[in-house]
Amino acid sequence: MDLKTQYQHLKPAIDARLHSVFDHGQYIMGPEVAELEAALAAYVSSPGRLQTRFLNKSGRCFCHSFMA
Repeated sequence: MDLKTQYQHLKPAIDARLHSVFDHGQYIMGPEVAELEAALAAYVSSPGRLQTRFLNKSGRCFCHSFMA
């Protein structure tokens, strides 16, 4: 597995996302967190997966997904 080549391919997108966070300054619970949560929810809601949900200390819901 050539991680350096993979990173070089992804570097422009990674750098753009990092600069976006640096520009708006919301390092904790910024818009990227909501985007990630939506993507994870869509992933674990896909057919063929069983889900268990639990709340963390702040009341946010987290899901565990298992292949059925």
